[in-house]
Amino acid sequence: MKKIIKRIIIGVFTFIILLSSIVFFYLKSTLGRIDGQITISELKKNVIISRNEFGVPKIEAKNQEDMFFAIGYTHASDRLFQMDMIRRLATGRLSEVMGKRTLGIDKKYKDLMIEESIENSLKDGLPNEINKILINYCKGVNYFIKNETLAPEFKVLGYKPEEWKIKDVLSIFKNMENILAGSGYELGNYKIIKALGSKLASKLINGTFGTTIINDREYKSFFQNDSMSSFADTEKEQVENGVGSNNWVIAGKKTATGLPILANDPHLSNVFPSYFYQLYASDGNIELSGNTIAGVPFIVIGRNKKIAWGFTNVGTDVIDYFILDVDEKKEKYKLDDKWEKFTFIEKKIKIKDEPDYIHKIKISKLGPVFEDSGHLIARHSIMLYKSTVLNAFYGMNFSESIIDFLGSMKEFSSPAQNVVFADTLGTIGYYPTGFIPKRRKGDGSVPVKVTKSEESWDGFIDENKKPFLINPSKGYIITANNPVIKSAKLPIFAINWFPSFRADRIDELIQKRSDFIIEDIEKMQTDTYLKSAEYLISLIKNFVFKDKEVIFVHNKLSNWDYFANNGIEPALFYKFQNILSKNIFKDNIKEEKFKRLISRSWLYRMMKYPSKEFSKEFLLMIDDNNTKKIESFYDIVKLSLKDTYKAYSKNKTMSWENSHKLLYKHPLGSVKILGSLLNRGPYFMKGGKDCILTASFSSKSFNISHLSTFRMIIDMSNFKNSLLINSSGQNGNFMSKNYDDQIKSFTELKYRKMEDFSGHLKTLILNSY
Repeated sequence: MKKIIKRIIIGVFTFIILLSSIVFFYLKSTLGRIDGQITISELKKNVIISRNEFGVPKIEAKNQEDMFFAIGYTHASDRLFQMDMIRRLATGRLSEVMGKRTLGIDKKYKDLMIEESIENSLKDGLPNEINKILINYCKGVNYFIKNETLAPEFKVLGYKPEEWKIKDVLSIFKNMENILAGSGYELGNYKIIKALGSKLASKLINGTFGTTIINDREYKSFFQNDSMSSFADTEKEQVENGVGSNNWVIAGKKTATGLPILANDPHLSNVFPSYFYQLYASDGNIELSGNTIAGVPFIVIGRNKKIAWGFTNVGTDVIDYFILDVDEKKEKYKLDDKWEKFTFIEKKIKIKDEPDYIHKIKISKLGPVFEDSGHLIARHSIMLYKSTVLNAFYGMNFSESIIDFLGSMKEFSSPAQNVVFADTLGTIGYYPTGFIPKRRKGDGSVPVKVTKSEESWDGFIDENKKPFLINPSKGYIITANNPVIKSAKLPIFAINWFPSFRADRIDELIQKRSDFIIEDIEKMQTDTYLKSAEYLISLIKNFVFKDKEVIFVHNKLSNWDYFANNGIEPALFYKFQNILSKNIFKDNIKEEKFKRLISRSWLYRMMKYPSKEFSKEFLLMIDDNNTKKIESFYDIVKLSLKDTYKAYSKNKTMSWENSHKLLYKHPLGSVKILGSLLNRGPYFMKGGKDCILTASFSSKSFNISHLSTFRMIIDMSNFKNSLLINSSGQNGNFMSKNYDDQIKSFTELKYRKMEDFSGHLKTLILNSY
């Protein structure tokens, strides 16, 4: 009997080991090829794809067609599942493969009418040179889909991806446009007005915001300097034929090498793998290096042979909400003195293992319609207009000069980006891309009632009238989602801005020296100093209290160095900041549903950051309307410090090391059986809100929700010195060592050489017939 049991146990273990081995080797087989040789009939010449230890490909081709084919093949090899998920997300087709749980997301994206926007953008065709690139790129992706083993996620979900088309390339940009395109917070502003009244609300909506990208002197000189105007008026001949982020560029007069250094760390929501995919590609003439978005053939942030560039989001208001005058039954709306019937678009959403869902979208001549605050509102967005972003990226990637580059950026329709750039000759510059609507009614800050067609947009502001910078005398340019200009003159980029804490800190650090080297920029990008804490705590530092609990929090904050590195101080500060905001503003809002609108930014707007002269309205708001006593700023601070201690007493282990955690979650990671295989973390990471090393978190916890998707530093004196670190890894397949191999360095604030392909090379040769 014992022998039988022993044999059974041995048999079970043998079976488990055998099954595990089969599963392991199957999963290994789903990795894309990174060495060996493949013969491909579509190629004209052989292409060499070498990968370094981080899986970053170096693509060496002999002509442009083969180079872009190889980029497509490489993207598909490493990120095909991500590519397919994003095109499905953008066009409302997730439920086809994910089932009913994503129906709400699909309905939301169908309402955005992205499919119609893509069709509108492509209906007149693309310039031949761009079309040719996209065709070859799609061929590379489709060769992989047809001939190579697919990632395990496709097997889990039980489907094979459709072929990749030019419209899918644009869908990737459209998804990013949806993430980054600004709305001016109109609906939120409307609710703030209802909550506080127009007088107080106007102070919050139009508050002061500190440092701008272009100062008043530079703005005035833009329209007076003939050389600047010549840049603005020059268009690229080829163009005529045819995304809490930081970036800054420092001119050679302030660097040790005498040539510029450019830095960029764009912030987006935490997705896994990250949005960006690094590569180097050359055809012997063209040279492209930096970060792409898988699904798109162009370098989005990086460099060509002569010019480097980086992005942050401008926040330009390109979405307006028009309140419609409707009849009692809400079946018609008045436009141009006529009652127009709403029309409906029916969109079929296929659902895995379920009947199809028919989604109805109510349409007006001003845009799709939805109901909010008792009104029927038309959403009039730049997404309804033709996108020319592919033209812009083509031009930027192939620019031979700054004038070429500026001409290309003028076609960058959306999402609006603050672009800093530098060339190998030493020029530095800044241009705010993105089309800006010409509004006939309102300024975009709140919804407006529209009853006439002529009250809608009148096209877009002339790109040649935008202010920009070329070689400013101060020797550097900074953008950190701060306002473009102070002046209220054209162009109006946005109404709402966050205080310029990050821009002010970067400016402070750059002013300290004039011999910058790469290592100095590393320290800047990973700087965790909080200007918000410095400002707010300076206002309360000299207050004297008697209550022990209040004294505890006050002492911790007053003796803190304002770096969000470790200890309980960062957590206490963020708690105090939020509690103080709520305690000041909540009694001024009668309706409970509006109290959730309270934001920490309100605090700094009403205080008129960076000045310390409180507005009269702010002093009135400090007083608690529910008491007979007239409370002072001291009183409200005391109460807030006490409330902060109460929060701390419930969790005395809320040190930054224990609280500020980063979890990498795969799209399928919420399935328990898959989570341990696909997810990574949690990891502690320094930084937080409002410091250069932004790692933002929700109001409910300190868990990181938004972070820099990569950190990049480009040395224009020698590209080989440039640095980059991705927030996760190159490969989307969890069986690859490059799935998560950059996380440790990223969270520990380390870097790697951006273009180091020495050692640990794997080489795949794509042979032509």
